Amino acid sequence: MSTFDDLHTASFDGIEFEIEERTIAGGRAFARRRYPYRPGQSVEDTGREPYRFTFTVPLFEDVDPAQYPDTYNQLRAVFDDPDTQGEAEYVDPELGPINCKVARWSWQQTSEARNGGKFSVELEEVSFDDVLFAITPTVDSRGAAQLDSLVVDDGLGELGISADMLTDAMSNAGLPMSPDELGDGGVIEGATDSAIRRIDEASATVDDMGVAVDVLRRRLDVVTALEAMQAPEAWPTLRLLSSVCARVSLVAEEAGANAASVRLYTTTAPLSAWDLAVMLYDDGARAEELMARNPTRNPLAYPPGYQVRYLSR
Repeated sequence: MSTFDDLHTASFDGIEFEIEERTIAGGRAFARRRYPYRPGQSVEDTGREPYRFTFTVPLFEDVDPAQYPDTYNQLRAVFDDPDTQGEAEYVDPELGPINCKVARWSWQQTSEARNGGKFSVELEEVSFDDVLFAITPTVDSRGAAQLDSLVVDDGLGELGISADMLTDAMSNAGLPMSPDELGDGGVIEGATDSAIRRIDEASATVDDMGVAVDVLRRRLDVVTALEAMQAPEAWPTLRLLSSVCARVSLVAEEAGANAASVRLYTTTAPLSAWDLAVMLYDDGARAEELMARNPTRNPLAYPPGYQVRYLSR
């Protein structure tokens, strides 16, 4: 998965592209004051150096037919445009839109990687702004995960991978999908919704959320290991599978920040589940919750010394 999946989509002069690797260079400009026979120096700061961006853009027809030669030709045209002189708005994945000028670029092709190549681009900031603000778009992790899962199901169908093939593979891996999880939608949609529902359960602990994410991750690993997923045309679907897992992990992290933790209480006398619920929660109605978390032969009398597992709230 790309490092920048949850940030801005990189672009130059409105032309969007994926970044394989990227470096930002900056610093401070200052005047040095040095004196004879006196060690060291003093400095006078004269401002921030302009940002310099160096990045690599892979463009291959086998990955996306629109990348080569179309995107390649568009980028080369704006880099060399005599009217703009290579100056345009660059949208950085982290820093957002910045006016930049092309300092240099190179295009590399090899015999091993046909039907495309890689742009290496160097840009320099053209701005007198005092401060650059990082403008990170708000991402709804739940909605994005569910939308990505729908697209993945469509992509798997186009690759010839049926729902039965997916459920059989998951069952063989010891991760069967229940009828409730499958519902009326696709397999990946069902697995994603199931994980999110478990995370959103009122009684879910951080550990419960971690299990939900782990089950989803293992199911998606089964999908990525299918033979049909090793073909070049499966790359966009593989990338979205990683995105689904990453976004559900974010859902768990966000929910886990406010989740109740599991605590232990050691009984000192025989107590019923109702007694414990009143004592621990001030709510006898939560006795069934305690019984489910602490199974015993006689929930009417937990013996002295029994370690009761209960939620912090």
